[in-house]
Amino acid sequence: MDEKKSPVSKKIVIIPLMLIIVFTLVGFWLINLHFYKTTVTKFEKNLLELARTGARMVHIIDSQGDIRGIDYFTDTFARSNSYRATVIDENGSVLGDSMLNQVELPEVENHADRPEILEAKESGSGISRRHSNTVDNDMLYAAVRFKRPGFKTAYFRIAMPLEELRKELLNQQFILWGFCFIALFIACVLSVLISRYLISLVKKGEEYLEKRVIQRTKTIEILQNLATQLTACNSTGEALEVVKLVTSKLLPDYTGTMALFRASKDRLEVVQSWNGEWDGEKVYSPDQCWSLRTGRSHVGTKDSGNMICDHSPNHDGKMICVPLTAQGETHGVLHFFGSDDTESSRAEQNLILAVGEHISLALANLGLRESLRQQAIRDPLTGLYNRRYLHETMEQEITRSERHDQNMGVLMLDLDYFKKFNDEHGHEIGDFILSEFGRLLRTIIRNEDIACRYGGEEFTILLPESGRDITNAVADRIRTKLHEHAFIHGNRSYGPITVSIGAACYPDNGTTSDVLLKNSDDALYDAKQAGRDRVVLSSRITEKKIPLQDIRTCDNSE
Repeated sequence: MDEKKSPVSKKIVIIPLMLIIVFTLVGFWLINLHFYKTTVTKFEKNLLELARTGARMVHIIDSQGDIRGIDYFTDTFARSNSYRATVIDENGSVLGDSMLNQVELPEVENHADRPEILEAKESGSGISRRHSNTVDNDMLYAAVRFKRPGFKTAYFRIAMPLEELRKELLNQQFILWGFCFIALFIACVLSVLISRYLISLVKKGEEYLEKRVIQRTKTIEILQNLATQLTACNSTGEALEVVKLVTSKLLPDYTGTMALFRASKDRLEVVQSWNGEWDGEKVYSPDQCWSLRTGRSHVGTKDSGNMICDHSPNHDGKMICVPLTAQGETHGVLHFFGSDDTESSRAEQNLILAVGEHISLALANLGLRESLRQQAIRDPLTGLYNRRYLHETMEQEITRSERHDQNMGVLMLDLDYFKKFNDEHGHEIGDFILSEFGRLLRTIIRNEDIACRYGGEEFTILLPESGRDITNAVADRIRTKLHEHAFIHGNRSYGPITVSIGAACYPDNGTTSDVLLKNSDDALYDAKQAGRDRVVLSSRITEKKIPLQDIRTCDNSE
């Protein structure tokens, strides 16, 4: 931030400085006004006290009956000072004046109407300011009343030029305003220094806020990216990788892990970890986690008095657990573990909660999506794939077998006399036989094999990377296992059940799904015609496609 160009910086410097100057000047003006009043009052009191002193001394001299002594006294009384002393009788005649001699006294005008004399006549003392024609100067007068011999009233008056008072006030103002400007200078310097300090604090604050905004913006972008990627995930495995990548960037100071419920819902299993190896329990019960007990996030630290979960890798650190709950179902727990030195701010805890919410919703959506997908591609009775999935997958398997120059077996199965069996025992037992047959098939075939219910009591199995011998062996194993199965339902056995199987192989018996299915179905028909409960391999040979690499070789040779 450039201090010269920043409006905030200018305001921080100028506004306090102007306020200091204004308040300082107003303050000293009020002080000066107070000192002015105090000084004037003090002068007036001093003059009155001086007049009282002179009155007492005149009373002593006047008791001797010497009028000349009064005039002489006034001259002596004011000789060494800059003020004027005057003695006036009750009629206003001047008896003595420090600036007039005996010859001039009779010519002085009557003083009975002077303001200070009138005020002294009423209250015993009087003060006035006015211009003196005698000395042609502005004067401050102070008069006191006293008694002369014979109970006559007289007045002793002291007059001082106002210029003396102004000089005294000027000296005081000079000193006061000198202090004022010194104080103002110090205040201005301090204001500038304080303003610079405040500017530095504001600058640091702005830099801190800017960093926080940048960091917050980056965090929000990462969270949005997390939500976007989790929404686009097609499987839980992809979601786990996204969580590991993003969370390790958001919270690098914590060792994190995610545990999901098993299908039994009685155990949780750690399925992903980041920022170091997870040393805690890999499999634990829900009762071992305080967040699952309370149904909300749990921060376990000894310093805060919160228990640390039993599945924690270390009971001396800091553990944060967030239950992954969405749509009324808890899918697992998100764990973060840090050492005692790791500071856990409220913002970090909120961030962990936000991450947990995104993951919870993603797991719920993936579960719902997988459930809908399974409903769309699986037969609800047998649990096997349906006919629609068979056609989609078969094309892919043929393409893959062609690309890798591999074989593929196709089995078409039909339960013998199932319609008659269904009529005799009812649809409930018939559905049980189909369901049990689907379960039995899943235990016999490999994980990469694809078993589908083709329709009714007919089934189709795709056997990738299987030639005629393997295809025949798998078909015969299915026939044998089915014949040996008891099919017990309601304490009654409905076995043995037999099956007829027709087999075809890619590419010997066809290179397209339609041809392979037709040839395997024809082989199934032959198996039924031959007496059922048997396996028949298709004998129809089709012309093989030239592999892609051979086509390229031919093109290059031409």
